[in-house]
Order: sequence, then structure tokens, then C-alpha cells
Amino acid sequence: MSFWSANKLTTANLDRISPICDAYVGTDGYTTDINQAVADGHKKIILLTGAILTGNLDLSANDGYLVAIGNRRSLALGSYTLTVSGDRWYISAFNINAPAGNCITVAAGAADLWLDNLDLTGAGAHGIEVVNSSHILMTMIRAKSCVGDAVRCGASTAHNTLTFSHCYSNTGYGFNDLADANLVYGNDLTSNTAGAINGTPAVNVGNET
Repeated sequence: MSFWSANKLTTANLDRISPICDAYVGTDGYTTDINQAVADGHKKIILLTGAILTGNLDLSANDGYLVAIGNRRSLALGSYTLTVSGDRWYISAFNINAPAGNCITVAAGAADLWLDNLDLTGAGAHGIEVVNSSHILMTMIRAKSCVGDAVRCGASTAHNTLTFSHCYSNTGYGFNDLADANLVYGNDLTSNTAGAINGTPAVNVGNET
């Protein structure tokens, strides 16, 4: 029997394992339900095999992370949308497939986020929508088959970056910069129906279009 299945999650237990982690979520965690972990007040969450979203989730606290461990893009969270409205989050290494809306929404005012190594497929809207937010770093994003854009930055965004990513086969653009104030470099943005890039990003270098 694992430690987490045999023991209630407590601060004392966590401190014995890792003082920088609030919760392990998955088959060997205290719950498989990511939404429950967040509702319980956890914001530094490591995702194990079996972790799932059970509804649309808003990460509204500050200074957190939601990170899967194991093989790259190894953990499928399901078809719910993830919203980040808090500041200073690191979000990495899982799949979101076919939500009704965006795969990931960065809410207006959220800042200093790192979205890394994410596989976003079949969104009913956009792969990632950055809604009037700044200083969002997006690396190693694989966004495909979305009804909207792979990545969309709103009219009041600035200093957001998309790099080392593969955004293809979307109905909209690979990168849609409505503010003409963001950075896009070193990406594969081919085979998007509306085009590779819309707008005039502040930096547009080395993209395959």
C-alpha cells in the first residue's frame, strides 16, 4: 500500500516528503480529482498517473504549479478547459483534448505564467487564449485541430512569448496577435487554415510558416 493511500494528506506528512509540494494527485495521491485538490486549497500540485479534471478549473491563487511527472505529454486530463487567473504559475506536461471552449484561458490581469510542454487538441475555440494579460511565456506547445487559433493574444496584451512550439491544422491562425505587441519566434506554424500569423508581433523571427 502506498504512503498516500494509507495516510491522510497533512502538512506534517507533506513536509516529510517535500516541503515545496502541497499535493500529489493521481492513483497514488490523496485524490485523483485535480478540481478537488484545488478546492481543498492546494496550489503546488504534482500530477501522477490517473489524475483527471472533473470540471472546468480556474487556478485563481498566486504562486503555484500544476506539473505532471513522467514521460513528456504522458498525462491526459480530459476535455475540460483550464483557466489561470492567478499570477506566477508554472503549468507543464499534460494533454487537454476536445474541450467545448478553449483548452487554456489566461484570464485578464494574470501575469508571469509559464505554460510549458502542453499538448492541446481539438478545442471548440482556441488552444490558448491570453485575454489582456502580459508576461506569459509559452514554450513547447503542441496545438492542433482547434476550431479557433492555436494561440490568441488579445488587444491589450503585451510581452507574451510563444517559442519552440508546433501549432498546425487549426481553423484559425497559428498565432493571432491582436495587440501587435507580443513575441513569436522559432515555431512551426504551418498548415493553419487562416494563416500562420495574424498581426504584427513585436518580434517575429525564425518561424516556419
